[in-house]
Amino acid sequence: AYPSFMIQNQWQELLEASEKNWASRLQLGVIYAYQGHKDKAKRIWQQSLEQKETAWAWRNLAALERLEQRLDIATNYYQKAHKLKSDSIPLMIEYAETLLMAGKNKDLLDVMESLPAMMRQHGRIRFLEAQAALAESRLDIVQRFFDDEVEIADLREGATLLTDLWYGFQAQKLSQSEKIPLNDA
Repeated sequence: AYPSFMIQNQWQELLEASEKNWASRLQLGVIYAYQGHKDKAKRIWQQSLEQKETAWAWRNLAALERLEQRLDIATNYYQKAHKLKSDSIPLMIEYAETLLMAGKNKDLLDVMESLPAMMRQHGRIRFLEAQAALAESRLDIVQRFFDDEVEIADLREGATLLTDLWYGFQAQKLSQSEKIPLNDA
């Protein structure tokens, strides 16, 4: 099955021969990335950005950097994408996940403060906020997450992320109440 973008050879040939505008560069970069030509994809997306700054070119660059574990660069690119398309929930989720992966929990909590209420109430975004809050020992935010009985519609069956959050939260609460430091044991 093909992804949602057209990536067949015929499209590549047409795009390589077409006018070099931001949209054709964006699409061509997708084709190159799908083929595994990451450096070509990056170069083409940069050309797209030179012609018109779009959230999608920044997002694509961020996603590649994330795949290559260059998380500082990825979070910077996601931030640029988010500024251009701040109403996109899927983009915000990717940005938040990358901030968590990079250990930038405080940054994620700061971004959450700037989100419109509707976006802040999305189950997955609330969950990512709770994960960052737990890492920052902001147990009030985690408690609110559980008190509100947030529904995470895209949580996969068998996923342990919610359980991990619950046990981490309980461990920190116990640690604080008993004045016993947490350890890995």
